[in-house]
Amino acid sequence: MADNYLEKRMEELRTGSSQSVVKRGKITLKQLLQRSRGCRPFDPKVVVRESHLRDIADVGYILSEPFSETMFLFTFITKEGVKRVLPYTDIGTLYEPQSFILISLNGDSAYSKMALGALIQSMLLRAAEMGLGGTYVGLTDPTGLSAELSLSSLPVAILAVGKGIK
Repeated sequence: MADNYLEKRMEELRTGSSQSVVKRGKITLKQLLQRSRGCRPFDPKVVVRESHLRDIADVGYILSEPFSETMFLFTFITKEGVKRVLPYTDIGTLYEPQSFILISLNGDSAYSKMALGALIQSMLLRAAEMGLGGTYVGLTDPTGLSAELSLSSLPVAILAVGKGIK
């Protein structure tokens, strides 16, 4: 460009000397909690990728950090696999879930069972922070689901993740 706009803009970004400042309001914990409440139904047009699910599950590794091994194991189910999971849950097709995160415990410690609730809430908060939503789903047949997906451990919890329709 004749006025070197792109070069100037890149220099501003690199040095932090940009004259235009975009102010974004801080989101409060209360707002995040309101956004993270069980959201359903889900918008079928919004694609939730495995990378989104992995980002949400990262909080599990943070919660496990003080311990020698990871407490939680995750299985990520994107749109292609949702129909295989539905028969083993109580959510049915009514809410049109776009993806699931299956959570299993790595071992059988009392702490990991207690931490499961904190994990689920933290994951729902992370989803809300990302502009997505989720809901805890009842698991009706963990043994059947584990066999269906050839999992090495039994899932103890499932989160449905997607973009909620208001």
